[in-house]
Amino acid sequence: ELVLRGAGERLGPVLTTAFATALALTPFVVRGEIAGYELGHSLAVVMIGGLLTATLLTLFVVPVVYLGFGASAVTESELPATSKLTTDPPPHREAPAPSGVAMQPNVQPEPST
Repeated sequence: ELVLRGAGERLGPVLTTAFATALALTPFVVRGEIAGYELGHSLAVVMIGGLLTATLLTLFVVPVVYLGFGASAVTESELPATSKLTTDPPPHREAPAPSGVAMQPNVQPEPST
């Protein structure tokens, strides 16, 4: 249930980012035959292919991998009592004493008269 919820929450941002980037690269892909666009065309094609691949991996493969690993995960009730997190704040520590060169006061030289 959590994996499906997480994939659903990530769907909007992932698709928006991929679509906006692909839209910005579209002129380079469409006008690749114009002089001066040759390098940009190749780069844009590779970037759009990478966006497509990364989007598909993020939306479909990663949730499946999470489900595969999540099924064998240990639940919190199965953990030993010593490994559970406590809600107590960490103990207060004193700031370390400054070391190295001692700080000099900011003294301006007096103007000569």
